[in-house]
Amino acid sequence: MRPTRRPISPGFALHCNKPPLISLSKAPDYYERQRDIRRQIAHHIGKLGALGFEVTLCRIPDADPDPGGTGNSQAA
Repeated sequence: MRPTRRPISPGFALHCNKPPLISLSKAPDYYERQRDIRRQIAHHIGKLGALGFEVTLCRIPDADPDPGGTGNSQAA
C-alpha cells in the first residue's frame, strides 16, 4: 500500500519561499582591519611609554551593549 500524499500547509509554503537571511560571516578584510587597529594602539602606547607615561586602556561601552537584554554584557 502506497502512503497518501498530504497537501503542503500554507505556512510551510511561505516559510520555504522566504529569501535567505543575510550572511553573518565577517567581511573579507575584517581580520586585517582588526590587526591594523591593534598595531596602531600598540604603536601609540609605545610612543607614550617612551615619553614616560604609563598607559591603561579600557573600552568605552556602546550605547546599547546588550540589545538582546540577556544581561551577559561585560566591559572588555
